[in-house]
This record gives sequence, structure tokens and C-alpha cells, in this order.
Amino acid sequence: MVNMGNPKYADVLLVTGPVNYPNYRVLHNLYEQMPDPKGVIVVGTCGCTGGVFHNCPNILGAKKW
Repeated sequence: MVNMGNPKYADVLLVTGPVNYPNYRVLHNLYEQMPDPKGVIVVGTCGCTGGVFHNCPNILGAKKW
């Protein structure tokens, strides 16, 4: 595994926390810049469903992410 600073050379996008509206735009832009084939790995309940933040109005969780 090599940590790349440029999404044009990345194969996988790793999400390790909750996704909110400003982060979603950044993550979406990074995902679009990655070459095909590409994948997203979401670690933990915060990124998947919002976790303990699931009732917060600014956390997307499974609603959109």
C-alpha cells in the first residue's frame, strides 16, 4: 500500500469517519478524479450509517453516501 497525494494514481478511496455535506463534496470530487477501476472502503459505523452521529442533521450516513 502506498499513500498517494494525487487521486489520479489512487485505486481505493478510504473513508474512516462520518460524512457530512462539506466532506461529501470533497469525497465526490476525489472519487471522480480516480481512474477506473476504483473502489471505496468505508471503515466503521460512522462512515456507513452515521454511528453515534446518526441523528445529527448534517451527517449523511446511509441516507446519501
